[in-house]
This record gives sequence, C-alpha cells and structure tokens, in this order.
Amino acid sequence: MTELENKQRVIDEVKNSIYGALGEHKVVKELENLSDENILINDFALTFHPAIYNRQENDYIKSIQIDHLLVTPSGIFIIETKNWSENH
Repeated sequence: MTELENKQRVIDEVKNSIYGALGEHKVVKELENLSDENILINDFALTFHPAIYNRQENDYIKSIQIDHLLVTPSGIFIIETKNWSENH
C-alpha cells in the first residue's frame, strides 16, 4: 500500500466516524423528545466478568456496546444507529 493510499484510507475512516457520530446525534435529539417517563442511555457499554460463552461461534463475548438503550413503561429497546449515505 502506497503512502497516498494509506492516507486516503485514514481519511475515509475518519470521515465514516464523523458521519456515524452525526447520525447518532440526530437519533439522540429525536429520542430526547420522548416523555420524561422514558430513560435514555447513550453509548451503553458492559464488560462481562467472566466472559459469556457463545456456543454458536465457539468463542467468548467479553463486552457489548449499545448505541442507545431506551427504557420505557412498555419495555426496553436496543437501538443501533446507522447513518447511510444517499448512495446506499
């Protein structure tokens, strides 16, 4: 990989991270409009000690990350945010 290709890859990764953060921010702004009886936790992370065995994949789950965890009187909702470009 040439130096120019490496720089382009880094720029693309940063750009994707920025677009992702903007998408998550838009979702947070919408969810904040819900009534006060709802609890919103953003960027929820949990580490398991000990790790949880995943039989299907024959490996261990050490941690999880959830973009938005919404606790409501009706239930708990896990929301994963994706910010798609117009081309997708």
